[in-house]
Amino acid sequence: MSAGHYESWETVWAPLLKEAARQAKAEAMNDRPLFGQSAASIILAKASWETFQNEFVESRELSEEIKGLQLTKAIPIICKELGVKEFSFSQGTLWEALLLVGRLRNALIHHDAKPRFPGEAPKGLIDSLSRHSVIDFTNLNISWERLLVTTQTARWSCTIVGTAILDLEGIPNRRRRSFALVQEKVWEALELLPSIP
Repeated sequence: MSAGHYESWETVWAPLLKEAARQAKAEAMNDRPLFGQSAASIILAKASWETFQNEFVESRELSEEIKGLQLTKAIPIICKELGVKEFSFSQGTLWEALLLVGRLRNALIHHDAKPRFPGEAPKGLIDSLSRHSVIDFTNLNISWERLLVTTQTARWSCTIVGTAILDLEGIPNRRRRSFALVQEKVWEALELLPSIP
């Protein structure tokens, strides 16, 4: 390395979460809600989580193989390596909700375009999201995409991801960055979200 040069690194999860929140806000402020903005928000929120998880593994000097694992396999290993109680994926927990954000994102990016009856969605997403009170059931005569991809589900996805980031970063073991800085970046994104009507 030559004089005056140093290694640099920039976080990716924070701008992704912020853009996810911007997309949710933009969709909410439009007279005619734009489906694409809510879809983008959900997809970016989940991408933010995935980049955070990988950056977390690097910053905490955890096993590299964690980076390629699904959430339900990665989190137990992370908790074990950091010597903390394993997070629960039980129904109604933050971690189950994060799994659901992933299922919703996957339904969008691996779009199941099979024709369905109004109110019918792939993989039981309606039932799962209704348990989290994020579906507007006033009009079930629309496609599953329009039912499940809304300002409300976009806002919820961003909030779940931001909360999960804070929960994981809250583990003090092997911390090499400021929790306050991570918290500031999460709140900077989440404060952009539209309020719930």
